[in-house]
Amino acid sequence: MRVLEDIGLGLVSFLLFIALLLLVLAFTLNLTVLNPQFMGTAIGKLDVPSLAKGIAAERLPPEDSAYLPAINDTIEEVKPWINQQTAYLVSGTYDYLLGKTTTFNLAISTGPLKSSLVNNMIQAFMKSPPPEYLQLSAADQKRYAAQLQQEYADSIPATVVVDQYFIGRDAMQALQQVKAIFGYIHTAYFGLIGLCVVLILLTILILRQAKGVSRSLGIVLLISGAISLLASFLLNKALLSAIPLQELPGSVRSWLPVFISDLMNPYKILSLATLIIGIILLVLSLVVIHHRSAPSSSPAPAS
Repeated sequence: MRVLEDIGLGLVSFLLFIALLLLVLAFTLNLTVLNPQFMGTAIGKLDVPSLAKGIAAERLPPEDSAYLPAINDTIEEVKPWINQQTAYLVSGTYDYLLGKTTTFNLAISTGPLKSSLVNNMIQAFMKSPPPEYLQLSAADQKRYAAQLQQEYADSIPATVVVDQYFIGRDAMQALQQVKAIFGYIHTAYFGLIGLCVVLILLTILILRQAKGVSRSLGIVLLISGAISLLASFLLNKALLSAIPLQELPGSVRSWLPVFISDLMNPYKILSLATLIIGIILLVLSLVVIHHRSAPSSSPAPAS
């Protein structure tokens, strides 16, 4: 009978050890990657306006390079709008990924961007107009500038709808895959919590004494916490070394290490908490519970 109890305890302890390793990781993912507030704050640290300037400089045709200062001026003027829309896109995307909405459809009003860009483009045109424009009369120049301004305004829609057609089929399929993965992680998170509770109850049922339960759970928690803590440091280094930072834009290159650090901090804290709880349980099993279970000495009766 004792052998069967030892085998059962060993099996339960091993399963609890694996479940705790996975639970700490799943808990971390729920606090970070699956958390729109965390991701909104993390992405808010990214200098999106500077990133937009870099993209504009790369994609602007050489013949339109004279308009790059106008685009940069616009980006500076609408920084609050850019940050606001970035937060809106993150929140709306997570509503879809977490199943709060069934369709991916986000509408962005371009009002501030449109007004600033049209004005700056006209100013850039006026600073270096083509020779044929200078040959026009003052009245014709005025009409031409007004017509050009209207063309600029018409080329920018009042609302941009970010949906499956806007991002393309491949990106939408990737988004659907991420949504499915989020669902699996969410389900596994609660499943692991339930499994850990069951395994702890089985440990209590097998040992039936506080000292043994505290010692057994303490060992499992200590080892799993130590391994998770080590894994958090190794994973942090592995992520940084695996990403080709030199190939990324400057704003992303400076932001990414901070993001990875913020991402790994909860993992480290949860791992350390598991380790500390394990140590506390071991100390209780060796000191406090042992002291309480020891027979108390009583004075000998007087003869």
